[in-house]
Amino acid sequence: QVFKLKLNEMPVLLQSHLSRAENRQRTFDWVRKYYPAMALFFPTQYLADTPSLAGDLCSREAYDDVQAFFSPEVAKVEGMRRNLSQSLERIQLCYSFTESQRARSWTIN
Repeated sequence: QVFKLKLNEMPVLLQSHLSRAENRQRTFDWVRKYYPAMALFFPTQYLADTPSLAGDLCSREAYDDVQAFFSPEVAKVEGMRRNLSQSLERIQLCYSFTESQRARSWTIN
C-alpha cells in the first residue's frame, strides 16, 4: 500500500522516528539518501532545519558524517548554517558526556 504525505507532514514523521534511539541512524541515512529529492520540493525553511534531524545522534562518527554531509549545503540554503552548528554541538556534547561517563565508570570499577 502506498501512502501519500503532504510536504508539511514529512518533518513530523521524521521527528517521530528520531524520537526513538534505535531509529536515529537509519532515519538519518534515509535523509541522506533522499535529500536531493527533498531539496527539490521542500521550502527553504524545511531544508534549513534538516540538520536538526541529526541532532540526537551521539558519536564522533555521526558528528563527522553530519558535518561532511551538510557543510556543502549551507551555502545553498539560507538559515542552514546555524541549524548545522547547533546540531553538531548537540552531537558533540552527547558523545563527550557519554565518553566521560564511560571513563568514569571504568575508573570506579
